[in-house]
Amino acid sequence: MIIPFYKPRRIDSGGFFSRAQKIFDTCWFTNAGENVLEFEKEIADIHHVKHCIAVCSGTIGLQLVLKGLNLTGEVITTPFTFVATAHAILWQGLKPVFADIDSRTLTISPEKLEEKITSKTSAVLGVHVFGQFCDVEKIERIAKKRNMKVVFDAAHNFMASYKGTPVGNFGDAEVLSFHATKIFHTFEGGAILTNDSDLASRLRLLKNFGFKGIDVVDYLGINAKMNEISAAYGLSLLPFIPETSERLKQIQAKYRILLGDTPGLTFFDLTPEVKGNGQYMVILIDEKTFGLSRDQLWTHLWNNGVQTRRYFYPGLHWCEPYRAEFSVLENPFPETQRISDAVLCLPCYYDLIDEDIEGICEGIRQSRDQQDHIRAWYEKLLLSSEVPSHLKQVVESLKRLTLKA
Repeated sequence: MIIPFYKPRRIDSGGFFSRAQKIFDTCWFTNAGENVLEFEKEIADIHHVKHCIAVCSGTIGLQLVLKGLNLTGEVITTPFTFVATAHAILWQGLKPVFADIDSRTLTISPEKLEEKITSKTSAVLGVHVFGQFCDVEKIERIAKKRNMKVVFDAAHNFMASYKGTPVGNFGDAEVLSFHATKIFHTFEGGAILTNDSDLASRLRLLKNFGFKGIDVVDYLGINAKMNEISAAYGLSLLPFIPETSERLKQIQAKYRILLGDTPGLTFFDLTPEVKGNGQYMVILIDEKTFGLSRDQLWTHLWNNGVQTRRYFYPGLHWCEPYRAEFSVLENPFPETQRISDAVLCLPCYYDLIDEDIEGICEGIRQSRDQQDHIRAWYEKLLLSSEVPSHLKQVVESLKRLTLKA
């Protein structure tokens, strides 16, 4: 039996199909139909922001914001994030500059950020990680002093809040992802949240080829619109999110009880002022104390049908096309390196049953008792020319991303 890393929640499809039927009846499939307009209003109201601009993906949302802010030169971001963050910067003809993370929050360190500012820096693109917010207050103070723009990649933070203020109210804009791997999704999709009305107006033009009216084009735009069927699904799923979030938090609590006394295993905790949505169950593995490296445990779990993820490994500075700037002999971002070598995200989704959680935890605990056998099996696996089909991608990743030369 396979336990996937994540599985979207199954909901009563009646509401969705009712909306879908109306879409087919009206033949209005895209371009600001009633579902997208209602969707934008609902998401804006939930997060207490003036404007929500629905888009076809979180990545394109980041690109639109960077374009809409008229940025030039360099944008400082974190290497501990999904590759889309830096790609969005580079796609806009800007240069991503990495600053190391804070060891407590796993988000960009304000002190390291300040060290990276040059005369070419136009903005900072911070990333809220696993529901944890960046130090938004320090970052905004630094940016204001240097006349920089502030954008936050908030892909993990749907309906999360910092000191009681919902995501979407920080920086110039914050971008959500509604990919199917997120607690709230629209199959594919995303949204830009902002309180800047001028920016919101530009973004609405940019996402629709720059059209200001019929046959009137005022900007270099692109097609980034969310379609009606995606918005309809989002509206159908939205009422289930509070219940889903509560269940995910119960799952996390069970993991913590069952793994809480495991030597060499620690949990990533949100800071007290943050209220997350419960999606990410994050552990850190200390190889010396646990007896296995994170990669050895990761491979062992996959071999036994438990699909965990190494979010975020190996750090963007070791991914192409950014890796060319760094030597494998240097360690430019020690905290990112330390965390990315230790982090492991466990399955956490609404339909994950307690028996499966217990089985996952038992497998992790037992792996410590089998560490000699697992290490020998792991080394043999890496040297083997015949890898089991269910481990081919895992082994390919282990070999390809080996950084020790």
